[in-house]
Amino acid sequence: MAEKQFQDGALSGEDDYSDGQRDGPWRRWHDNGNLLDEGTCNLGKKTGEWITFNKAGEEVKRRVHR
Repeated sequence: MAEKQFQDGALSGEDDYSDGQRDGPWRRWHDNGNLLDEGTCNLGKKTGEWITFNKAGEEVKRRVHR
């Protein structure tokens, strides 16, 4: 799992890659530490349920990718 960080060192994202493409769990965070979105990628394409949250941590969107 690769981690990405904001300039202040706080976690901004986590993802996995296979053959140079996103593959596996994917999560990103707002700069205040609340989750921004999460889902799964399969060889670079979003798959399954993806959820997006606002900065307050409230769910604002839920979508299923096939």
